[in-house]
Amino acid sequence: MQKKYTILSLIVAAAIVFILAVILLTRSLSPAPASSAPEGYLLKAYGNAVALYENGELVEVYRDVVLSNLPLTDRTLLNEGIQADSMEQINQLLEDYDG
Repeated sequence: MQKKYTILSLIVAAAIVFILAVILLTRSLSPAPASSAPEGYLLKAYGNAVALYENGELVEVYRDVVLSNLPLTDRTLLNEGIQADSMEQINQLLEDYDG
């Protein structure tokens, strides 16, 4: 009886090691996560102003757009960040926010 218990324990232990090895291998073989920096343009709150980011890098801060003067919905959008594909879209957004 003791021998059966030992063999069963070894089989269970080997199965656990095998499963863990598979999990670790699949994690290490999976492609690296994409950069967290978004591609293109991003208009985002920057203190009480708005900043423009291009490919994740700060390009310019627009202090003439005062966040506290904007409606709550616009402030919420800017806090989360607004993606744009072109400077034309960014300029349109800035005109909308600047009045």
